[in-house]
Amino acid sequence: MKKILLMQPPVSFKEKAFALVPDCPHIGLLYLASSLISRGFEVHYLDASDNSIALNEIAELLNEKQIDALCITAMTQNIKGAVQLARFLKESKTQAKIVLGGPHLSADPTLLERFPYFDAGITGESEITLPFALRDLFENKIVGLRKGEAPMDLDNLPFPARHIVDHNMYKKRGYWTNAIFATRGCPYRCNFCSIPAIDKRVRLRSPGSIIEEMQECYGITKIKMFNFIDDALTVNKKFVYDLCEYIHKLPFRIKWEAQSRVNYIDKPLLTAMKKAGC
Repeated sequence: MKKILLMQPPVSFKEKAFALVPDCPHIGLLYLASSLISRGFEVHYLDASDNSIALNEIAELLNEKQIDALCITAMTQNIKGAVQLARFLKESKTQAKIVLGGPHLSADPTLLERFPYFDAGITGESEITLPFALRDLFENKIVGLRKGEAPMDLDNLPFPARHIVDHNMYKKRGYWTNAIFATRGCPYRCNFCSIPAIDKRVRLRSPGSIIEEMQECYGITKIKMFNFIDDALTVNKKFVYDLCEYIHKLPFRIKWEAQSRVNYIDKPLLTAMKKAGC
């Protein structure tokens, strides 16, 4: 069984830099973890965003756990840390394959040419594409840069693998909310947003699936606060009304928050959302 380590790096390994250190697990990586686990991989998770682990310690961890591939996600704020790590590992002759993904690479796909320390890169959403790219890497095939195939039926994705996370680490950071997706995509092309470079097609989960994940999540974290990290949760108002009705059916009361656009909200919708705990 091949062993995969999924991680997010700090802004920089070599100097202290201001960064918003996440106080909950990276849900994108946990979706990838579930996808990989369902395809027979052994998956580990590392959040190094707080700069608490050095480059040589990560190299030692890869060797100790006999990791076959390191998959790094990076936004623009921490792409420097990702490059520093990949360069260090290659110069250290680390045997693990190194794969880069995340919003920055999606918006800057020529990065792999400028920094040839990665064995492969995947742009866009990666749940479908990453397992196949890894299998090709392990067969010594050239993978290069691949465009991720976006899942269209979100209900077919397994829930994020929250069970592989050390939640006590996040509690030390003030862990107070559960990240969750209800939708993906946004029809707009704002120049400050990464969605146009990833996949703007709007896709909705069924409210029943979302509620089922909330119950599973609460069973793991014992936290009743949820943060919908969708780019525009209210793009489909009927969907949000239906979701609010399902939230009322939960066997426990929750609080939640979300983000959207001003032109996708109105007073009746906000009233319904507030009654459901928003």
